[in-house]
Amino acid sequence: MKRSLHLKLNLILLLMIILLIVVITAFLIQGVETFFIEEFYAQMHAFFGDQEVANTLRSAQDYQVLAERLTAYSGWLGIAYGVRHYYVLDGVTGAFLIGSVTPEEGAFRVTPNILTALGGVPGDRSDRRLDFMDVALPITTANGHTYIIQILDTKQTASDLAGSLMTIILRTAVIGLGISVLLSFVLSKTLVVPIQKLTRAAERVAEGDFSPHIHGNASDEIGELAHTFNNMAEQLKATVAQLEQAAERQKEFVANVSHELRTPLTSVRSYAETILETPGLEAPVREDLLRVVVDESDRMTQIVQDLLTLAQLDSRRRSQPMETFALQHAVERTLRSLALTAKEKDICIETHFPEDMPSVTGYRPGVEQIVLNIVSNAVKYTPRGGEVCITAAVDGANVTLSVKDNGPGIPEADMPRIFERFYRVEKGRSRETGGTGLGLGLAREMAREAGGDLTLESVFGEGTTVVITLPLEDLRYAANQSE
Repeated sequence: MKRSLHLKLNLILLLMIILLIVVITAFLIQGVETFFIEEFYAQMHAFFGDQEVANTLRSAQDYQVLAERLTAYSGWLGIAYGVRHYYVLDGVTGAFLIGSVTPEEGAFRVTPNILTALGGVPGDRSDRRLDFMDVALPITTANGHTYIIQILDTKQTASDLAGSLMTIILRTAVIGLGISVLLSFVLSKTLVVPIQKLTRAAERVAEGDFSPHIHGNASDEIGELAHTFNNMAEQLKATVAQLEQAAERQKEFVANVSHELRTPLTSVRSYAETILETPGLEAPVREDLLRVVVDESDRMTQIVQDLLTLAQLDSRRRSQPMETFALQHAVERTLRSLALTAKEKDICIETHFPEDMPSVTGYRPGVEQIVLNIVSNAVKYTPRGGEVCITAAVDGANVTLSVKDNGPGIPEADMPRIFERFYRVEKGRSRETGGTGLGLGLAREMAREAGGDLTLESVFGEGTTVVITLPLEDLRYAANQSE
């Protein structure tokens, strides 16, 4: 596109101008010819239609007198300058008798109009294809002789005028083409230069450089295109950054999965080898070793199950049966599975539900899993003798479940990544307590899959509050409450 578009625009403009000149020239020349033909026949009809002229011509005794009288009217007939002549012919044979010029000197010819006049009818038809125009009028003089008067015009005047017009048009065209070349050059530059800038910027973007910014204040289509290109470059830059970040997180995710699975596998292998290589182990010791193997196997099963659940959520292939149930019963059922752990740490779990708590709609095992993940995290990280408070409330068309603990809280620097998979605030401590870093991310994905959401607020050193939002079963409940 270095020169081709610029050249094409110039050629298109030049061709348009040339075509316009040709069309105008054709119309002008045709108009001049039409004017002269119409003027000629109007003049002849006016001359021969004049009663006095007709009487004067008919009173002639012979063709010589007739010729003299035509000569007297030469000014009216326009017989001058050698381009228009009159001829007097025999009315029976059509033979030439006399004229303003002899046949050898002038342009006398037997025309279709003469043949028409020989039949006794005036001939006044014209043919644009011929290089002449004429009229032929049969006339009978006073002495009974019949003659034919022919007025013939060679169209030389029209040809000369058309030639003059052509010369003027050509001169004007040369000047106009010169001016149009300059204007087309300027116009094409205003179009091509921004496009060339866009092309160079696009080439840089294709090479991976998303920094090009096209400057321009034009409010036309080119300006809009430049603005759109700048926005596209910014979006591509942001997308590439997100993809790079996602790729890094994917690598980290794979590494975490490998590590999380390798740790229990190593433990299982070590304890299994100890049991195999020590046949004389006492029963209590063997039982403790086997319990560790079972616990580590359960841990691997939980990791695999969480990963499978996350994969199903990501691919949107989950199709779980929805049901309407009491949220309080689901929470109490979940708390029973955590009662022993809470008792061992002397942690008090309090629940607050309104008396008219409505039902919720969703996949009950999924909701229980969400509550289990959140409450187990609260129990796990709350210090001995601490407190976990669960409060339910109706908020419009949803019900909210807040789980608040007085644990160590989450540092502000870790808050943006707290829902990332396998992300742990304290990696070593979390691993000791059995955490994999999947709980919060999985809980939020499951809450959103159920049509709700999960948010978290935390103050480092004071505690953490997790709010679970779930849709109500009967939306009319909110309307009744507002009344």
